[in-house]
Amino acid sequence: ISPMLLALVSSMAVNREKKLNYKAILLNPIKKQKLWTAKIIYIMILYLITCIFVALLISLLKYIPGPLYFKSTLDISNIFLSMLVIYILNLFQIPIMMILGDKFNYFIPVVVNIFFTIFGIVRYKNLLYLPYIGLPRVMILFTDMLPNGLPYDGLILIDKGEILYSALISIGLFFVFTILGSFIYRRKEVK
Repeated sequence: ISPMLLALVSSMAVNREKKLNYKAILLNPIKKQKLWTAKIIYIMILYLITCIFVALLISLLKYIPGPLYFKSTLDISNIFLSMLVIYILNLFQIPIMMILGDKFNYFIPVVVNIFFTIFGIVRYKNLLYLPYIGLPRVMILFTDMLPNGLPYDGLILIDKGEILYSALISIGLFFVFTILGSFIYRRKEVK
């Protein structure tokens, strides 16, 4: 659900002005780069609130017996820590989906994000340097489950340093695509 949420919210943030031919935004005396950055910060805040809500929901569902049972060794601090890691490792998607949402429509960012997320889940064993693969590998450390839902058997070697490595890749891509998107957005004109 997280990739779809990020793709939809990010593309909606830029498509709203696109429908109005950017008249409401670009006629303001505010620098266009500041508008781009403000949109990214707004989406980051929305995504953080969503991650906190999901962590609270998982914490509460842990105490309800039945089919929604979660691993008993996952305490509340581990749940919030894993949500923080999910938040940081998914940050790079926000400016990418905003750029795709500006170039295309809602559909393309969602399809691209879901495709790469599924690709990351399927290919988590082999490819270590792609940003979509870092999250499934890191979540194995938190949940002791493989991305496909099977128990972790220890055959795949995962180092705790992958958390830092994946976070650095995500934050680096976040800044690169934020600057790139800011440059693209700055060149827009009212039609």
